[in-house]
Amino acid sequence: MLSFFQVIFKKSSIRLFFLILLINSIHLTGRAQKEAYNWYFGDRAGLSFATEPPTVLTNGALVTSEGCASISDENGNLLFYTNGNAVWNKNHQVMDNGTDLHGQSSSTQSALIVKLPGSTTLYYIFTVADQGNANGYEYSIVDMSFNAGAGKVVTKNATILKDYSNTSSAFLNSTEALTAAYHKNQTDVWVILHEANVTKFYAYLLTAAGLQAPVISDIGNQKTNLSQCRISPDGKRIALGGYFGSGVDLYDFNSSTGTISNVVPLISGPSNRVYGLSFSPNSKVLYVTDNVANIYQFDLSLPTSTAMINSKYLVGQGSGSYYPQLQLGPDKRLYLAQKDLQYLGIIANPDVIGAGSAFTDNGISLGTRSSKLGLPTFMVNYVTLRPPVVSLGNDTTLCPSAKLILDAGSDNQDAAFLWNTQEQTQKITVSAPGKYYVDVTRDNIKESDTIIVSYISFAALSIPHSYNYCGFAEAPFILDPAFAEPQFKWQDGSTALPYSITTAGKYIIERFNQNCSTKDTFTVTAFCPQELIIPNLITPNKDGKNETFAIKNLPIPDWSIEIYNRWGTLIYTAEGYQNDWGAQNVSDGLYFYYLKHRYNDQTHKGWVEVLGAAKL
Repeated sequence: MLSFFQVIFKKSSIRLFFLILLINSIHLTGRAQKEAYNWYFGDRAGLSFATEPPTVLTNGALVTSEGCASISDENGNLLFYTNGNAVWNKNHQVMDNGTDLHGQSSSTQSALIVKLPGSTTLYYIFTVADQGNANGYEYSIVDMSFNAGAGKVVTKNATILKDYSNTSSAFLNSTEALTAAYHKNQTDVWVILHEANVTKFYAYLLTAAGLQAPVISDIGNQKTNLSQCRISPDGKRIALGGYFGSGVDLYDFNSSTGTISNVVPLISGPSNRVYGLSFSPNSKVLYVTDNVANIYQFDLSLPTSTAMINSKYLVGQGSGSYYPQLQLGPDKRLYLAQKDLQYLGIIANPDVIGAGSAFTDNGISLGTRSSKLGLPTFMVNYVTLRPPVVSLGNDTTLCPSAKLILDAGSDNQDAAFLWNTQEQTQKITVSAPGKYYVDVTRDNIKESDTIIVSYISFAALSIPHSYNYCGFAEAPFILDPAFAEPQFKWQDGSTALPYSITTAGKYIIERFNQNCSTKDTFTVTAFCPQELIIPNLITPNKDGKNETFAIKNLPIPDWSIEIYNRWGTLIYTAEGYQNDWGAQNVSDGLYFYYLKHRYNDQTHKGWVEVLGAAKL
């Protein structure tokens, strides 16, 4: 039987050309992180994902029937690998102090390797023994600074406690289930375990300070003899099954809190023995294998749990015919273990629903090496790109005229950005109030965030900002602006209102609202106008002469006016009189005026006669 890659190269040169273009566009442009570039598994089998297709490795020393793990650096260089019992360094030699770890090669997920957040040299190896073994869940620590970069196990078989306040609360029995993914902050790591004989998940957060007390979620139908445990690449779901007939459950996972909730039993019943599990790269499809190597697919993008359950689709069957594990590769293909065979199965397009997922039984040769039941267990983010991290911060209030730079995340390399302003850059600058949100998409995973930007406002003062004043010798000039802000000060620190001015100059009032302020400047000029000449007769007869009560030398708009008839009824008033009263709608006769300076105590009063007014 030809392998998946042999089939490709049998095609015609034209079809080969276009297929290579397709592979390059789908895979090479979306490569994952490189910590999962080197796989060692089965009976000394290995693959390097530094090339495409992967290169067969025959230099491995690891032999395992099921569980194993490996780790490379950020450039894809091998660091070490383990079957849960022994640790081999990059030279394929047993690492210093790297024997007698308590994981077992017959455990489904016997080991999982996680780099300590914030460290450049320390790696945790989480191990789990075969179900029924008293060692339970433990961890060891490797320090890569030893032995010229070949590493050393510096902590071995440390007990993981169910209750950090009780040193006797070790896991005395394991379920062989072990998985990990980044916290929402994309720095710390959630390590997920499952207690035997109960339905309890334990989520431990690994931070730069070490392993923190667990978050416990008691949920679901799984208790013993568990399958692979998997977290989706987007960090929002977790799947777990049982290989002795307990089916498979799908849960929601909160990567901020570590809680697991909302179980959906995708497969139920004692006849359903589930072993291998894997999400697709886009997190929308779940793949499941059973005891005879059937591969099933579930569409998780459907709107209801019933629809997801009913979407079960048989993708194919592996020739290994017995409990195969699944593992997503850095090339975004899904790999199937084939018991005792010298090749792996491949699902070429795991994001695709139905036959288009393209399963090939003899997908890639292992040369002279052979597969067993297991493939390396990786923290999901070492295989797929990290989901984008988006935080625009808390809603904020700005001062008038301030600008704000919104940043969708400098760690989101190779991501696509789309703001509701239609801008497509990592950062935007905003200068107006409103709701701003951004979608950040990377590796088919979209994250969004929203921020509301508000602005402090200051009402404009309703008095003029420039004055001429002649009476400094007799009385101060008075400024008395009205405003709502309770805090203010003048340029000399005074908080008086009204504010008295005894000399000409510029006077500044500063108003405060929260952390913002605004300033208004008033200019007072020493200016004595000529004496007011107030007429005592106007003739509004439409001849264009002497039509209004025009006061000569009146500084406009510094004076207010009130005009009364002979019975004392107010017939006209104006703030900031403009010399424009034309005896509208009044009869001929005597009228009495009262002039008052708007900013001091000066007044004038007297009478004016109206002749030639329009007859009422």
